Amino acid sequence: MEWTTSSISQRLSLCILCILLCSLTTLALVAAAGNEISIWLFFSKLTTIINLISASPKRHTELHDAQTIEIAHMVATGERETGRGANQISNLHRNGTTCWSSHFDSICSLIHMYGATITVLESMVQERSSNSIRREAGGCLIVMKSFEFKFILYLMHKIIRITDLLC
Repeated sequence: MEWTTSSISQRLSLCILCILLCSLTTLALVAAAGNEISIWLFFSKLTTIINLISASPKRHTELHDAQTIEIAHMVATGERETGRGANQISNLHRNGTTCWSSHFDSICSLIHMYGATITVLESMVQERSSNSIRREAGGCLIVMKSFEFKFILYLMHKIIRITDLLC
């Protein structure tokens, strides 16, 4: 293919159009999500859950331990396959305030570590930590086990994955 000024400018125009389309799609999604109270509450609780567990090195270690046990059980029962790069221990990702793809990373990490996160929150409620932390963990536990939270978690995963693939 011969590279002419015309073909380069056409490709550049197409790239600029794609970038604008992705930006507009993301802005529309952010605006729509911000106006819907249940979605706003979901992201608020998601941030609280991640911050509550990630704030303490002890909780971080508990999360890794719970993940290790969960992955070993799933491999033993055949729910997960083994292989190179599979079943790695990871962290809960904090979402940023401006980058919508960081919300996608937070949602994916919570889906991947849902059971381990529940285990850590349950241990926080049962431990003799401060009353405020126990109450916060208990509230997060109630929210995470609710149908609405799970529904929005998977709904936002599907929606944001599509926009993430487009952009």
